[in-house]
Amino acid sequence: MITHYEALEVSEQASAADIRQAYRRLVLLTHPDRTQDPAAHERYLAVNRAYEVLSLPDKRKAYDARLWALRNPPSPVAPRPVVPRHPDPAYRGPWPPPVIPRRPKGDPYAAQYARYTPVARLICRVLIGLGLLLAVDSQWTFTLVQEPVVSQNRYFVYGRRGSIVDSYYQIETPQTSFQSEIPYKEGQVLTLTETAIFQQVMTHRPALDPQVDTVDNWERTIYGLPQLVFIFLMWIAGIVGVWPGRVGRRTVDAAITACLFALINLYILLRI
Repeated sequence: MITHYEALEVSEQASAADIRQAYRRLVLLTHPDRTQDPAAHERYLAVNRAYEVLSLPDKRKAYDARLWALRNPPSPVAPRPVVPRHPDPAYRGPWPPPVIPRRPKGDPYAAQYARYTPVARLICRVLIGLGLLLAVDSQWTFTLVQEPVVSQNRYFVYGRRGSIVDSYYQIETPQTSFQSEIPYKEGQVLTLTETAIFQQVMTHRPALDPQVDTVDNWERTIYGLPQLVFIFLMWIAGIVGVWPGRVGRRTVDAAITACLFALINLYILLRI
């Protein structure tokens, strides 16, 4: 079994730039659009799996640790010797139950939570405002007419076993970019409906062909149903954090939860 480093044809001490350069070179050589060789397709999947691990510092560190563990197995542990039972029953028990110290009443970290509660409430208010801003943006749209297609690239989404689970086209125009299930030719003129704040393309259609129906693009934006769940959860966590009361732990935990969902929403916005 080859390692991810061997799949990318780099050394285990390669830098991030070397890994990125090797990935681009091998993807161009083995991409399914360039060759129909089954072996090249398998190589293409292996290169993608390797880059998915080695391009992220945390995943690469964990992968290096697993490689080291496979190459340096632990020495076998000698079994514990069997101690014979004492012939005198008095030495066999029953023993008195252990004395478990009682925990002090109240939260021992109450002072630390109280210190961070004002900051946590502020974070929750900001993220509630972000959720409301996203709600306003989803309804505040305007139309872009006569938008020519500058470039178009097709992307594939692979599952855990290397099978293609989704594909889409990344369409670039002078004023925006969006994902689409429908390919457009370079230079083709489109009519787009875009949100005013976060520039999410909600609908698109060819501008010069009135017979073609308008394509609803909601599912390819942050306002699609699967992505909308993270906005709702962020908003709920923010409300829990600002709910009246003196429970500092609840406020801090809610702020942390809301921040996690906010990071997910930010990732979706940047990816789309």
